[in-house]
Amino acid sequence: MNLPKQHRTWLLCPNYYQMIKNGNLILSQSMTKELGLFVIDDQVEEVAYCPKRFYAKYVEENYPDTCSTPMLQGKFAESILLGSGANGEVVDDLPRKRNGEKTVGQERIEKQMERLYGFMYAHGVRIKPFNTQVRLIAQYSKHVWLRGEFDIFPTLVDGRLSIVDVKTTKDVYSDFFSINDKYVRSSSTHCWGDYAKIAKNQPLFYHHIARNFTKIGLDGMIRFHKEHRDKYEALFAMGDAYDDVGFYFMVAGVGVPNLDDQLVMHEYEYTPSREMLLEALISAATRRIRESIRNQFEPIPTEALCRSCALKDICSQAKI
Repeated sequence: MNLPKQHRTWLLCPNYYQMIKNGNLILSQSMTKELGLFVIDDQVEEVAYCPKRFYAKYVEENYPDTCSTPMLQGKFAESILLGSGANGEVVDDLPRKRNGEKTVGQERIEKQMERLYGFMYAHGVRIKPFNTQVRLIAQYSKHVWLRGEFDIFPTLVDGRLSIVDVKTTKDVYSDFFSINDKYVRSSSTHCWGDYAKIAKNQPLFYHHIARNFTKIGLDGMIRFHKEHRDKYEALFAMGDAYDDVGFYFMVAGVGVPNLDDQLVMHEYEYTPSREMLLEALISAATRRIRESIRNQFEPIPTEALCRSCALKDICSQAKI
């Protein structure tokens, strides 16, 4: 990424560690979504985004933690199934009723995670300490790197070496989707009944990372995240070739009374055309980051963005 000369020193301050380090842009799939970029139905959809919110989340990293109920439930489910959520966060309980009893929602999640474990086990997935919540990084181009945290990798799915990403949703048959600013960020991650409309930023990133992380070597991976040394040593010791891994979403519906048919599996294949799709996504992300830097991360407020933003009470340009 060719950064403007006037920004290069400024951008290498410690606050930029997660995004820019030694002149290299480090991207995560969640960053591309915050930039208003969603891979839907094999094309990159560009919607409104706010550079100020992006700056708070991924540069200063001081965006207020506003964990919604679905997000909290998702972390709880991952903690049950995998031992922790992303970044090692553990949620071992949910808000109880006034009498201290579990809510119906919590009981559904606990039951469904037991069923999901059995569902995955039947497909060959094995959950072990070394292959859960694995942080990896891989070079994409000369100055661009991709990073991600893998729920389960590597494992087998029906005999194929694969990546597994666990998702919870209200109803796996929900097909509501809208590209409207008011809905796109939620509808593109919950319309499992219309799988083509689910945002695919994540599998594109993870396919590339899994195929290329070994190129920086064991020592390079350890420098990236020292706390995962044991996991990296296990990965490299396996000696497996990761150039043809599969990617599978394992999805559990947890918000409907009848859970019997609320477990589904979706495979996302990595084809030459989807490699080009990833290139388009990275190109759009770097362009929007350059624009944001050039404009010093000035906000671009919209009613839909501002309504959901934790900065709306302190942002002078918020449209609320």
